[in-house]
Amino acid sequence: MIDPLKLFIAFRNRWQYFAVALVLFGTDMASKIAVMKTLPLGIVKSIFPPFLVFVHIKNPGVVYGIMKNPPAFLKPYFVWIVIIMGIAASIFLVYLILSTDNKQRLSLISFMLILGGAFGNIGDRFISKEVTDFISIGLTDTIRFPYIFNLADTWITCGFVLLIIAVFILREGDKKKA
Repeated sequence: MIDPLKLFIAFRNRWQYFAVALVLFGTDMASKIAVMKTLPLGIVKSIFPPFLVFVHIKNPGVVYGIMKNPPAFLKPYFVWIVIIMGIAASIFLVYLILSTDNKQRLSLISFMLILGGAFGNIGDRFISKEVTDFISIGLTDTIRFPYIFNLADTWITCGFVLLIIAVFILREGDKKKA
């Protein structure tokens, strides 16, 4: 059984991670709203050409457009399956933030980034049944990262990169580490 006092103490010691995750969520949602209001679908706007270009697209699939066209038997339920999976992942991330040792600072930061990004994509999908993507990066007009993404995807990707560094390079949480 969950001890409410221990849960309260854990939250009290970790509230700043949740606060930053909410700021990341708000930043992502604000950027998507700004793009939806100012950049018509499919229109390209150079920000720092050729490196950073905004292209407003809608992504009905998951990360990087995977499963844009789910199998027919999944289509009626796909949005809700993805939302439920996102909520489950978010609950697990909250658990990780509350239960991870304070010494594992980089792991905690990575969980916070992933949680903020997950909130952003869940919120967008809950509101419009798809995700607004708009960031395109590249070296030239023809040599570009193959996917268009959003700030939530950036938070999630940075969180996973930091988690890999924390676990495999810094060995956070490794009991054998001297």
